[in-house]
Amino acid sequence: MKKQWQSLVLLCMAWMALAVPASAIPVVATDTTYTLYMAGLESGNDVAGNFRFNGVPEYIPRGSGFVSVNETETVIDDFSSRIIITLTGNTDLFPAADDVALLGIGTFGDGLDLLFPVRLIDARISFLQPGGVLVDTTDNLASQATQSDPWDGLFPNAFDLIGIEGIGNRNVQVIAFEFLVTTQAEVPEPGILLLGGIGLLGLATASRRNAGTKRR
Repeated sequence: MKKQWQSLVLLCMAWMALAVPASAIPVVATDTTYTLYMAGLESGNDVAGNFRFNGVPEYIPRGSGFVSVNETETVIDDFSSRIIITLTGNTDLFPAADDVALLGIGTFGDGLDLLFPVRLIDARISFLQPGGVLVDTTDNLASQATQSDPWDGLFPNAFDLIGIEGIGNRNVQVIAFEFLVTTQAEVPEPGILLLGGIGLLGLATASRRNAGTKRR
């Protein structure tokens, strides 16, 4: 009887552990390199190279101007973190009227070096004019990242680019990638947890009744 109850207690603990995942912050390894690619489908002037995730701007030439690349990571809570990679130019990054932004992180190279297993739950790209004037921002693109669980630090994946239309000839000089990640594993819906708990309780009750019957 004692062994039965010990087994039931262990089952309950394992079931409840699904709702209490471990936390691990920060997420990106500092001073590691990642690959970034940006180009205009019509205007060209691509930016491609390896950059260091350390919060220090790096400058590279683009056409007759330049682009700086910088990164930040902000801890939101014990489980979540926001990663932002910003590209800033000194001229319109997509000057052609019907330009399409082609963008990727880790495409044809290295993704973000993640210290812990995380899930990518939100991914957006914002396009801004000088002074922070918002031109456009995408919906959540996390589903477009061909990813295993956990996230592999690539966006969208190792061989494809994200194409964003409607930003040509609008004086876009800043692009911000924003990734929201969590160390929490996906947990069953509350209703499923409740059903599981009821099932374990029923199993415990049945075991107790069987034990009582044997005593008689």
